[in-house]
This record gives sequence, C-alpha cells and structure tokens, in this order.
Amino acid sequence: MQEASIPASSEDVVLPAMDQGQDDLAPAEPFAPLPAADGGTAQTIAGPLQSASNTSGPGMDVLGLVILVLLVGSAMLIFQVMRLRDQLRVSRELKGAAESEARQLRVLMTQSEKAAERRARHRVTTLMQRSQQVERERDALEQSNTKLRRLVQVDDLTGVANVRELGHALDSELRRAQRAMRPVSLIICDLDDFKRFNRKYGHDRGDDLLKRTAHLAQSVFRRGGDHIGRIAGDRFAVITPDTDYRSALSQAETMRQRIWESAIPFEDAGEASRVTLSLGVTCLLPDKPVKPYQVFERAILALRLAKQRGGNLVRGDRPEGPHRSGSISAAEHPFRAAARDGTDGIG
Repeated sequence: MQEASIPASSEDVVLPAMDQGQDDLAPAEPFAPLPAADGGTAQTIAGPLQSASNTSGPGMDVLGLVILVLLVGSAMLIFQVMRLRDQLRVSRELKGAAESEARQLRVLMTQSEKAAERRARHRVTTLMQRSQQVERERDALEQSNTKLRRLVQVDDLTGVANVRELGHALDSELRRAQRAMRPVSLIICDLDDFKRFNRKYGHDRGDDLLKRTAHLAQSVFRRGGDHIGRIAGDRFAVITPDTDYRSALSQAETMRQRIWESAIPFEDAGEASRVTLSLGVTCLLPDKPVKPYQVFERAILALRLAKQRGGNLVRGDRPEGPHRSGSISAAEHPFRAAARDGTDGIG
C-alpha cells in the first residue's frame, strides 16, 4: 500500500535521520539541505529572521502608504517653504519700496519745508521793508504836518503863535471864561519907535530885537494857560486866563521892566538911549458872548493911551469903568480885518 505524500511548508522542520554510528549528543547541521518527502528540491531552514523577512501582505501595503504620505508631506512642506520664501522676498521688496517712498517723501517734505521757510522769510523781509517804508512815509508826513502847523499856527521869525492862532486861542478862552465866570485878560505889547530902529540899524538887528522881545515875553508869561503871539510887525499880544485886572497890570509892568533892564542900545530913543516897550491891558469877566476883536479894541485903546503919553508905560482899560471910545484902523486891528474877510472865523 502506497503512502500519501505530505507537502512540506515553510513552517515544517524536516529532521534528518539519526545516524546510529554518531554520538547521540552531536547536533544536526541546521542548514543542511534535506530531501523532500515528495522527491522535490530541499528547503533551507533560515531561522526565525529569514522567515520574518520573507513575509508579504498587508504590512508591505502600510509601509508603502506611510512612505507615500511622507513623500507627499515632504513635497507639501517644501512647497510651503518655497511659498513662504517667495512671500518673504515679496515682503522685503515691498518693505524696501515703502522705505524708498518714505525717504522720497521725507526728501519732498524737507524740500517743501525749506521752500516754505524761504517763502516765509521772504514774506517777513518784504513786510519789514514795507513797514520801514511806511514808517519813513509816516515820519515824512508828520514832518510835513508839523511844518504845515507851524505855517498855520506859528510865527516863523519869533517862534510864538501867529495872529490866526492867537485869535482862535482868545475866542476859546472867552467862551471858557463865560462858562466858568472867570476873568480873562489881554495884554498888547508894542516896541517904541521900532520903524526908526529898523532904519538906523537895519532889518537884521530889527529881527534880533523881535526875537529877544518874544523870548522875554515867554520868560514872564510862563503859566501853562498863557498864550503869546505876534500879531503884527513889532506888536505882540498875551492872553492870560484866570487873571484879574491888577494881576494883568503887574505882569505887564514886569515885562516893561525886563525890556528896560536889557538896555538894548537905541541912540535915537531920546534921553533913555535904549529900547523901550509900551503895553495896553484889558480884563473881562464876560457874562455874555464876546467877540475877540471887541476885547482887542479895548486893549489897543489902552496901548494907544500909553503911546500918547510918551511910551515906556503900561496903561489899562478898567473892566468896571466905561469903555474908552476911539476908532481903530484895519492895520491896527488884524482880528477884525480877518473877521470881515471871513478867512479864519475869529471875528
């Protein structure tokens, strides 16, 4: 009866027949090829490691999947790194462009600030120049106004008020005296024989005498409210507000003595042989409006009386006494002449 053959598997171990002639303790060669039971090629026993390495199936599929995942992950990581690198490069380019624009902007701002500073400096310089020009023009205008006022108000030769200014001052003081019920006095001074003095010594000496007379009048009548003016040729007038009749006579006498004590030589002046002065005084306490020329008439009539008595005298028109009668020519009465002409409104 023939025996059925049993195929050998990789897990089956074929043990060789024990040689009776060998030692029972001698191990069999593990890698010796053995004939198969079915007469095929012998299988080599590689041990546990060889059998594990020859295994196949699901394990190989998982390993391949892991390797594929790793490869894909590496590729994606490399892509992300390259993408991040590109983004960093673009960011650096943008940052460089922004810094370049910022530098250009700073340069433009600096240039603009410098240009604005130059414009502002130029504007300030122009304004300063215009201001200086305006100041010069204003100074010139003030000088012109001063000269004009001097022409209108001041006598060029003596520096005291002229007849026009004195007329306005007298009108103003009369109005104030009427409101306050206070006295106001007018004194008229006249150099004796001045025309003869001019003919003998010349006009230059005559002008010097007029200047000296004005200076002496300013030294005598020096209160803040006093007004001194030259009204014609050698004739001066003084307005003294808040001055009664006796005080005005006293001041006029002081003025006469100042001229006398000056001892200005004048050979044709008779026994005195010096320049003398005659003065007429009037004082008013107006209770109604009074015209300047009316006050002037009273003072000129008092002056005429001093002249008729030889000069070098002070004569007055008493306020409580009757008004002296007499006629005064236009040459003697510049206030009234101006009133008739209507040129200054002081009549």
